[in-house]
Amino acid sequence: MAAFTTLLLLCGSEITFGGNVLVLPGEYSHWINMRSIVDELLARNNSVTVLAHSASPTINYSQKENFKYIVFKINMDQQDAINLWMNFIDSWMNSNFDAVLYDPMMMCSDLLAETLGVPHVVSLRLSFTYTLERLCGQMPAPPSYVPAAAIQGHLTDKMNFMERLENMILYIVHTTIFRLQVILTYDKHYTKMSGRISLILLEVYV
Repeated sequence: MAAFTTLLLLCGSEITFGGNVLVLPGEYSHWINMRSIVDELLARNNSVTVLAHSASPTINYSQKENFKYIVFKINMDQQDAINLWMNFIDSWMNSNFDAVLYDPMMMCSDLLAETLGVPHVVSLRLSFTYTLERLCGQMPAPPSYVPAAAIQGHLTDKMNFMERLENMILYIVHTTIFRLQVILTYDKHYTKMSGRISLILLEVYV
């Protein structure tokens, strides 16, 4: 009996039931990084839908893929954009998505996942001076030893005084810009839609 049970477990070990994933990618290296995740999801028998805009410089949505593209135009006025998104949400509510995979450069994606009532997964290539990683992911990044990401290629983990001063200024400037951007731009949308600020903004306010 034990041998028969073991045989059943081994035979069923390769059987997987795929999910339905909505993907909101970033651009350039962010999409390249996320594309490898999309390919792995497809290899594991998942259904993937990628949302892209018509002016994307990175995503070739006209190319035939093993996943589905949803493409929206960006040359529209505010009211048309609101109507478009409401239609999207109504359609997606009936699409039975199991999760939302997104790049945090696509702000408000977590709010979309919450509206759809599905869990969300974050994929981040990197942000300038590791701002998102530090403020939202609590990643330790002392400016004296960690060079600002994607800013100055000449900085390493071994810096002299002037290089450390330059690195510190980069950290301060980009952190300030990020805080102001999310507080002044995105806070009102989260407050209007859910009555609270987003998890990212909660970390920023701290």
